[in-house]
Amino acid sequence: TFAGAPATALARSEQVMWRPIARLVGLTLLLDAAVAAVLSAASLKEYDALLAERPTAVVAVYAPWCGHSRALLPEYDAAAALLGRRVPLIKVDGTVAEDVATRLDVKGYPTLFFVRDGVADEFEGERTAKQIESWAKAMLEPELQRFDTAAAAVEWGRSTAASAAASAAAAAAGAAAVLFQPTVEASSPAYAALLGAAASLSAAASPAASGRVVVACGVAAGSPAGLEARSASGEAVTVVAPALVVFGPDGPALLADRELLADRPLVESFIRREAQPLVTLYSAANEDTLFAAAAPLHLLLLASPSLAKSAASKGGGGTADSATLLRAARALRKEAVVAAVDISRHAELATFFDIAPRGRLPPLVVWWLLQTQLSIDVVLCSRPPLNAAA
Repeated sequence: TFAGAPATALARSEQVMWRPIARLVGLTLLLDAAVAAVLSAASLKEYDALLAERPTAVVAVYAPWCGHSRALLPEYDAAAALLGRRVPLIKVDGTVAEDVATRLDVKGYPTLFFVRDGVADEFEGERTAKQIESWAKAMLEPELQRFDTAAAAVEWGRSTAASAAASAAAAAAGAAAVLFQPTVEASSPAYAALLGAAASLSAAASPAASGRVVVACGVAAGSPAGLEARSASGEAVTVVAPALVVFGPDGPALLADRELLADRPLVESFIRREAQPLVTLYSAANEDTLFAAAAPLHLLLLASPSLAKSAASKGGGGTADSATLLRAARALRKEAVVAAVDISRHAELATFFDIAPRGRLPPLVVWWLLQTQLSIDVVLCSRPPLNAAA
């Protein structure tokens, strides 16, 4: 068509031809920029309105007078540009919208959250644009294994738990949680609850955290043939879909109530509890996780190196006292976090709680730490042997 046409005419024709496409590209870039802009909420009403339109969002609560907040804001804007349309970013001045800060239980400025269906998970990494982007992507699309058969899911769950028991790697999965459904429905309330829990329990969720148990999560179609798991009452029952099974250090544990399966906080709490060993060997790496655990009762056994190690081993290590502690820990599974402490390496705990023994260290010390909002009550029992019922 353009054969023999002057070069200037050809150039004008090409400009005319590409002009609509250029307008479309420009419009797309403008739309991306608009979506990438950080949104603001000045009140709880505005905050709720923004989240009502968005099932997921990243939220930063800051204070204008805070130097760390001022350093965050440009990084936050840059993270919004990197994330584009994937997930909206919202900023809240906590000194103005105090009700938002209260709802999110903000303890310091700035604090970042990933909010999914109203449940907020706190960011614990470095507050840079790239780290925020990586964390937001991991929270938005957590790794969730999908199995066509229940048998494959059971094999994977058992293998993951067995590998964790043999590995000391901090980033390795410490347990596996599998949701068995009649079909793999991504739209079911139970699936949504597990998806949120999977994001919070993944290694990417808390890159700066140490001593935290990482849980791999999956979903499978059908009921697992012949699989028995421990129910809330402690009895072994046959697993029938829909059901959530955690393959953890104390064997498969079951959550089967339909209403509870749709409760994201409860699902996450159940998985965290069952992924932990019955008795944990206390260390500097896991002390923050142990003391921050959401349990009404903390039980610390201070003992010799050999007794502490055997108490934290599967089956109780064969000694009478460690096996007794294991039985007590199993009975208190829902109420207590139980840890064995090598007192030769952590004598500072005795000093911290102001019950340092005088003279020769007793062969066995048990501390029951009943946490309340106001105080920690300490009851000292120093006479072996231990009594599980007591």
